[in-house]
Amino acid sequence: MKRILVTGGLGFIGSHLVDRLVQDPDNEVYVVDNLLTGRKGNWNIQVVTIDGDITTLPRGTVGTGLDVIVHTAATYHDPTAYKRDIQTNVYGTARMVEWAKWDKARFIYLQTSLCYGGLGGFINLQTPLNPRGSYPITKTAGERFVMDSGLDWVSFRLANIYGPRNLSGAVPAFWKKIRNGEKARISTARRDFYYVGDLVNILEKAVNGTGSGIYHVSNNADVPIESIFRILSLIMKQPKAEFETIEREPDDPESLLLENYRTIKDFNLTAQSNTPLIEGLRAAVDWYDKNGVDRALTHLTGDFGVAKEG
Repeated sequence: MKRILVTGGLGFIGSHLVDRLVQDPDNEVYVVDNLLTGRKGNWNIQVVTIDGDITTLPRGTVGTGLDVIVHTAATYHDPTAYKRDIQTNVYGTARMVEWAKWDKARFIYLQTSLCYGGLGGFINLQTPLNPRGSYPITKTAGERFVMDSGLDWVSFRLANIYGPRNLSGAVPAFWKKIRNGEKARISTARRDFYYVGDLVNILEKAVNGTGSGIYHVSNNADVPIESIFRILSLIMKQPKAEFETIEREPDDPESLLLENYRTIKDFNLTAQSNTPLIEGLRAAVDWYDKNGVDRALTHLTGDFGVAKEG
């Protein structure tokens, strides 16, 4: 029996991973989530779920003998709340590292590709880090605690993850704009979009022991944000949905294009491993149509069609 703790397990990525992990009867899965950005609608009754905060929960809350900790919990949706980001993304991560040390558990960390700052174009694993803004800075600090821990660890630097249950970034914000007949404001940025189900395939392998060190999770291709809006408008049968193009904010890099060769090799990925963008967006739209978007969150200080709490 493998005992696995998923922090942030009621959030977007965490809940999808939990859904996958519980399919293996040899996995005993535990979830910790404070519901700040997680949703009770992502609840999985097959796991032990603790409504609590990683910064205050006593060590051993889920017992002893953990084999793997997958740390997806983070705060990100208010770029001015740096104290909260420090508390959760730095101190909270350090505490989870201590939990892992206690049990000699494998530690899997999710990092943002914004750790590279405002650099555009092709980014590889040798690209210097230059995080800008509260969320990227604190996530990068958390990653350093993982790297210096002496644990068996993996850190995934993520492209823009999208799909059902996602409430951050361009896709849910654009769905909401199109659904409400509102004009979107879209920057000239380009992003590397990666479907959540494909990420879960990689994470499941990592839970089972594949990989060591740092990896990029990406499609190795960047797509104009405007193209996402146009595809969504077609899927939603609103081809005349309106938008205006605006200049990028200082904390909105022109492009994030991540080289993923090491990930392909170590996780045995193929061309068939990636969900086509239109299929992934259609799955996201289906979920939004059923569940709605009560808020579309962003780490950015500006608005490129994404309202901070709207």
